[in-house]
Amino acid sequence: IIEDVLIEARKHYINIGYHNYLHALCVANYALKLAKTWLNALEIRSLIVAALFHDAWHNWNPDLLDEFTSLTLYRKSMDEIIKNNPWFIVNDSICRNAIIGTVFKNRSKNSNKYAQILADLDIWSIWDDLESFFYYSVWYCHELWLEWDLDKYFNWVETWYFKFLMSVEKFILISKEAKQILPHALKNIKKYY
Repeated sequence: IIEDVLIEARKHYINIGYHNYLHALCVANYALKLAKTWLNALEIRSLIVAALFHDAWHNWNPDLLDEFTSLTLYRKSMDEIIKNNPWFIVNDSICRNAIIGTVFKNRSKNSNKYAQILADLDIWSIWDDLESFFYYSVWYCHELWLEWDLDKYFNWVETWYFKFLMSVEKFILISKEAKQILPHALKNIKKYY
């Protein structure tokens, strides 16, 4: 990954608690660990680039078009990056599918291999660092949703997010690639729950 990609991706992240550039770097780091026996170098590079842009410009308010915003920012940035570095190649189809694959509400409908892998790495990264996720979730609740008390917040999280994640195993096949990198991530949520 060239410096231009890192700089461009960083420009598109809001300085918020959790879904910020550091989260994108963590997901990209997981993509970097993908087994070379399952994926070739171009596939891995494309997944790393997608990971760097997957939450670009997101905030804590769930928006149906979040990933399309990220996709647009990825596309504009890559046009500029490739213009300045024509030798830097990614598979645009992999990047697009992987970014759109992180659409939380469509997780069960993912049939694209790259969409599944990045969605798994994105979701599982939360459970790899559950304490940070909760710390920043509660911080956000107090900073921006002042009318919410903690009981209301955790009730919302439990019914919306946790139940979805608890059911993940039941209706999708978690990618073998993500299982290899984060084998205990799903256990963390079950233990917490």
